[in-house]
Amino acid sequence: MTGCNAYLDGLLEERSKQFGTKRGPPTSPHETPQSENNAAVIYAAISETLAENTEFSSIIPFKDNIFSTSILVAKGAQLLLDSYESVYGSTASNELTHSATVAAAILAIRPIRRIGASIAQENEILKLNEMCALKSASILLKMNIENLNARCVNGSASVGPISFPSDYLSELLSLGENVIASSSSILHFFELPSYYDYNEKTDVSWGEINSIKRIINLFGLLRNTGKTAR
Repeated sequence: MTGCNAYLDGLLEERSKQFGTKRGPPTSPHETPQSENNAAVIYAAISETLAENTEFSSIIPFKDNIFSTSILVAKGAQLLLDSYESVYGSTASNELTHSATVAAAILAIRPIRRIGASIAQENEILKLNEMCALKSASILLKMNIENLNARCVNGSASVGPISFPSDYLSELLSLGENVIASSSSILHFFELPSYYDYNEKTDVSWGEINSIKRIINLFGLLRNTGKTAR
């Protein structure tokens, strides 16, 4: 995971300038700097996932725009975290919750796509995004997950594949489709809705809240089954 660390260090150094979160007071405690951190982690995970799977040459970041894609997914993670806390309270929020919502946002938005496709359904697309979600979690939880990706996406007996429904984030994805026009466009957090604005149009379901909880439980299990901290 050294490649991820290198990406992360460089991105976090410039995050306040690049990710466009310098505006009025945030309407959610998760907008800054946590969303900036998450965007950097997601950027690193997408990059390393693609670098490790070069046989899928036509599979790229969403709209061939890894920077804006990372911001879009980080916003999705923020919305999911705020939704989870609206049900269980802020005391339920910890590093496992944070990593689970980042993973859930990746699984819902599927930032790794096939060229010319919207949400591709091919098995390799699904597996690559699952790998990306696990890489993000490993960075946030400081876990050594060597060989964990293959175990999860292949559905071994010890760790099954992870998934998350996309209904709650479908409105955000639709907005992203319109805003991220090309690889040269730059998306900023202030162009995306706050949790309070977003919730006026859509609401998270109990099924999605329970899916987040299942991912939290999975990451907790993985962390407690002999994984070596970095």
